[in-house]
Amino acid sequence: MPIKRKLFNKLYFDIYMVTVDGTEFKLMGYERFFEVQGASYLFSSFYAKLYSDLGLLIINNDGFVSLFLDKNKVSKNQRDSFAFYSSLDEFQNYLTSFKQFLSESDSFFESILSKEKITSLDLNTYFKQIIKFFNFYKWTEFFYSDYSYIAVKDNSTLKNGTLENNLLQLGEIKTDGRILLNKIFNKSDSYLNRFLDKIAKLKPINRDDLKLLTYSEIVIYFDNGVVPKIDNRKNDFTLLTSPGLNLLKNALHQDFITEFKEQTSDVVKGIVACEGAIEGTVRVLDFNFDNFDILFDLINEMNDGEILVAETTSPDIFLACEKASAIVTNQGGVGSHAAIVSREMGIPCIVGTKDATKVLKTGDLVKVDAFKGVVQFIKKVPRNEDGK
Repeated sequence: MPIKRKLFNKLYFDIYMVTVDGTEFKLMGYERFFEVQGASYLFSSFYAKLYSDLGLLIINNDGFVSLFLDKNKVSKNQRDSFAFYSSLDEFQNYLTSFKQFLSESDSFFESILSKEKITSLDLNTYFKQIIKFFNFYKWTEFFYSDYSYIAVKDNSTLKNGTLENNLLQLGEIKTDGRILLNKIFNKSDSYLNRFLDKIAKLKPINRDDLKLLTYSEIVIYFDNGVVPKIDNRKNDFTLLTSPGLNLLKNALHQDFITEFKEQTSDVVKGIVACEGAIEGTVRVLDFNFDNFDILFDLINEMNDGEILVAETTSPDIFLACEKASAIVTNQGGVGSHAAIVSREMGIPCIVGTKDATKVLKTGDLVKVDAFKGVVQFIKKVPRNEDGK
C-alpha cells in the first residue's frame, strides 16, 4: 500500500499514513538528524535501539544513510530534559558516571580484543558496552539539550547559574564522548571492526556480511549459526522504528526516497550558533565511514582562514576548526559540537543547514551571515552539468 501523503516542504512532511504488514502507522513531521556514507545496517541498529522513542526513521539510499527524527517528539524531549540539565545532583551524578565510564572503556574494549578466543558472553558484554555508551552520550546530543542552551540566554530561567555551569561541563564531556564514538565506529581499525574480524575468524562469515546484521542477530548467529536473509539490507532500505524495527523495501521504500529527496537551492539557511559575519573561501570537508582514514590529509589541504563546511564537526577535525574563519554544518543545533567549538573560538557559525555540503563547493567565495543564519554566494567555482 503506497504512502498517503500531504504536501510538505523539502525534508519535512506533515502526516504520513503507511501500512506495513497489515499495521497502519501514523508518521508526523520529521527533521533531518544526519547523513553519512558507508554506515552499515549494524550501525543503524544501534541508533534504532537508542532513539526509537524519538520516532527514528532511517533511509539507506545507495549507501548513503540518512536519519530523521520526529519533530514533535524532539521538541517534547528537549523540554522534558530541561529539568535534568537544570539539576545540581542528578546532572553531577551523570557527569561523574560518564567520566568514569570513559576512563575505563579503552581498557574494556582492548581486554576483550586481546583474547585468543571470544565467547558468546564476550559478544553480549561488548555490545552492551556500546549501548551503555550511547545511553550516556545521548544527553550531549542537540535534540536533548538545545532547549536548555536557548533557555540559558534568559537569566530569568537560571537558578544560581546551575544550568549554565552544567551546560559548560556538558560541552566538555561531549568532546571526550565524541572521541570514544569515533574509536568505536570510525576508521578501519575501529573497536567494532576489530571485534567483527575476531568473530569472522571463528565463523564462516566475513566482516561485511556481519555488518548486515543487527547486534542481537550477531549474538544469535554466534550461538546457533543461523544467518537471517541479508541481501535486502546492502544498499537500499528504509527502517521505521516506531513501533519495533520495520524493514521497508521495494515500492514502499522508493516512496520514502522520492519524498525525502533533497531539493537543493542556491540559498543555505540554518540555525545561528555563534553570531558574526565574514566573507571567505569555502573548504568542504567531505568525510564519512568510507574515507575516515584520510581525514587528516583532507585537513592538511585546508588553508588558514577558509570557511569550514562539513556534515558535522568532531574532535578529529579540531585542527580544521582552528584554521577556519567560520563554520557551517549540515546537522546540529546550538548544543552541537560545532556550535560549542565556534563559541569557544569566537567565530561565526551556522548549523542545521541540511544541505550545505551539497550546495557549497570548495573554492566558492561566500558571505557567512551568522546574524541571519544565511550563507550567500559572492562567486561560484565552475560546476558540472549536474551542478556538482
